[in-house]
Amino acid sequence: MSNKHQQLKLHQSFIFNPKHYRLFALGLFAFLCAYVVASTLTPVRESDASTVEITNNTTDYFIRITSADNLPMSVEASPTGQLALAADTLNIVTNSPNGYKLYVSTSGNDNNIYQNGSSSTASSGYFGPTTGTVSNPVNLVQNTWGFALSKVTDTSSSKYNPIASTFADISDYVNYTGSPTSNSTWASVPTFANSENAKISELSTSNSPDGNDLDIYYGVNASTTLPTGNYSTEVTYTAISEGVNVFPTMQDFTAEQCYNMAENTSINLSDARDDKYYRVTKMADGHCWMTDNLALDGTDKAGNVRVLTPADSNVTTNRPLAANIENGTASAYDVVQIYSGVAEDVTSSCDLTTNPYCIVNTTTKYGNLYNWNAATAGVGLQATTGTVTESICPKGWQLPDNDGVYSYQNLMLHYGLPTTNITNGSAVQSIQQAPFYFAFAGYYNSSSVGQVGIGAYYSRTVDTANNNRSNYAYLRTDNGVFHPQDINYKSYGFSVRCVFSGQSTDPTMQDFTTAQCTNLATNASAVLVDRRNNQFYRVVHAQDGNCWMADDLNIYGQAISATDSDFTTPSTYTLPASITQTTEWNTVIMDRPMVEVSHGLGSNASTNPESYGKAYYNWCAATATSGESTISCSTTTTPNTSICPKGWQMPIYGDSTTNKSYTKLLNAYSITTTEVFFNNTILGFDKENHKNLYDAFSASEGYGTGPHFWQNTPVNSDQAWNMRSADGLASDPRPDNISYKGGHGMIVRCVQR
Repeated sequence: MSNKHQQLKLHQSFIFNPKHYRLFALGLFAFLCAYVVASTLTPVRESDASTVEITNNTTDYFIRITSADNLPMSVEASPTGQLALAADTLNIVTNSPNGYKLYVSTSGNDNNIYQNGSSSTASSGYFGPTTGTVSNPVNLVQNTWGFALSKVTDTSSSKYNPIASTFADISDYVNYTGSPTSNSTWASVPTFANSENAKISELSTSNSPDGNDLDIYYGVNASTTLPTGNYSTEVTYTAISEGVNVFPTMQDFTAEQCYNMAENTSINLSDARDDKYYRVTKMADGHCWMTDNLALDGTDKAGNVRVLTPADSNVTTNRPLAANIENGTASAYDVVQIYSGVAEDVTSSCDLTTNPYCIVNTTTKYGNLYNWNAATAGVGLQATTGTVTESICPKGWQLPDNDGVYSYQNLMLHYGLPTTNITNGSAVQSIQQAPFYFAFAGYYNSSSVGQVGIGAYYSRTVDTANNNRSNYAYLRTDNGVFHPQDINYKSYGFSVRCVFSGQSTDPTMQDFTTAQCTNLATNASAVLVDRRNNQFYRVVHAQDGNCWMADDLNIYGQAISATDSDFTTPSTYTLPASITQTTEWNTVIMDRPMVEVSHGLGSNASTNPESYGKAYYNWCAATATSGESTISCSTTTTPNTSICPKGWQMPIYGDSTTNKSYTKLLNAYSITTTEVFFNNTILGFDKENHKNLYDAFSASEGYGTGPHFWQNTPVNSDQAWNMRSADGLASDPRPDNISYKGGHGMIVRCVQR
């Protein structure tokens, strides 16, 4: 993870000279050490100025720190010790919206103040550091030194610093120029290596143009036991401005990183195109979604029209955008239009009279509003059917589909929320909160711009009945309408969320070779992408010597081809969309393939949330054999075809010596009981992901209490072999189970050919 920030180091030298008896004078010298941390550090730069500044050239964010040129201090030592102090006023300015942190330390790895600059405590007098800390400052004992902070309790003051709350009386350190008292308390200035032990200020948001002022005091307690002479040391101020681009980029995010995130956890990723950052959450559908609305403008920082490139965006060639429109100028569907007038707004309050389902949410900004031509990077206008493959999303990300594994519908399915048009105020309120944070950012059309109270999010799918319209998720607050597949005109401006679909550099199932499998250590795994629908799967080099999918196949509702799938004829095969009517499974149906992803559990996913969104196939679909193919689903001959990716196949029925069979795989891991089966997380048979699955269906309910996995070997014209493992059945797991080809829906796993 890169950690881009701006770091300033301002060094001060203490010089103590005799005046009268033993008098100490303090002088200031400064130079700058600046870092913009990405993958490497920039060289150290130095300056003698008392004002130093650094700008991150890639973001236009800067930080500047100013201190006094010199700090005169005098003290006449006494046998019982004499206190003295000098005050420095720092001014820190940054325009970074994440603010800054400020630390003080010595410049080296020694925090004693030595006579004549010597570093030998044996041969010269020296002031040692006090034992106090920022959180627990103490009185200075003889021949020690330390620092203290301005203590201002008025939060409206520009010098208010909550970190200073533990330091002495307010009369001691607020604009104080006299001598410290016996009540004064001080903290040690740590060495440079331990500078984080003395954070002296922190601002979590960007400050005013005039900056933030801070008084810092240095004190000594001098006794006559110290020899006469000059004493000096150097102190460093380190100011770190937390720039916007402090996170890894969305363009560098990988399938493996997404796969390995825990469900419902979030990270921050920045968009390399403008350094704005967004929350990204691993959702229950297994995919990583933006959970903030896109806010990419049509122009760059210099005011030039932004050009999306294949290196940074979801486009195949350079695509220009257009300057953001002004309020009241939206109307066109045939040009790119982007409205940023609500980008920084949040739902800070709710008028429940007009918006009865509104939820206060100040954590999600509204982002920009885009017409469909802008959302699709200027190419959606020409689309009259199907999906548009290009978008304004970052490289490796896409607009959601109208249906399928990357759709709003599938996302809602996994959380037990409605998947069709419905009036459901509870669902409308649910998606405004974690983990979704769908903001009601409003919309624009030809007559109104920036109208809030409605949330609408584009998909990349064209309405086939009217190509002037596109599908999108439509979420309303006025009457509780919840519709993840609604349709409206392309000229409307709506919000954009992107879902991660994999980088072009991610390894694919289709390109994975047997040599690569062999090079994986036994039981080691890799995350591969099925390039047919960009679904991610973990594959493991199993103890039987083969590479197996450790996740269940999930593809449906699309055409797949012999180029990237496990068949040669026909050249294409159309996987059916999900079957939602459970009565379809009432009889043995072999005249057409069937796919089930709603599992016949009704509309309430809370019954078995682990089951939702998983694809289950009858044998006809699993083997890509239907009435339209050259091989009939009623065949008694083992078909050499499947819906697995190219280079992968369905397992073969056989005994423990049969390669690529479940029997041999189970034998290799000594899996003889259900409990051992479910505990084998290496192969992805963990109980958490497969408990209570209803994967074979009758007219009214599923049966079986565990997963069933198809094998490509038929028993007869009506039945085929499969493997099952069910809780409470002593005979499980059974790789010799028999089920009807058409009437049962089961899991498909693939093994490398």
